[in-house]
Amino acid sequence: MHTGRTCSKYWIPHFGAIWMLRRGIHNRMLHYSLLVLGAWSWSVLLIFYFFFFSKESILYSM
Repeated sequence: MHTGRTCSKYWIPHFGAIWMLRRGIHNRMLHYSLLVLGAWSWSVLLIFYFFFFSKESILYSM
């Protein structure tokens, strides 16, 4: 796995997911990490969405 520090830094983001899926051992870990990432991104989007609309409503009420 650790063939080169500088090489692995660039190759893992591209082929890490495919490698993990092919291995099967880290398949569950990858699935959970994707679920956590998805939930986090959606929560951030919802927070920005509600913040933007609350800001708009405050501006309109003024």
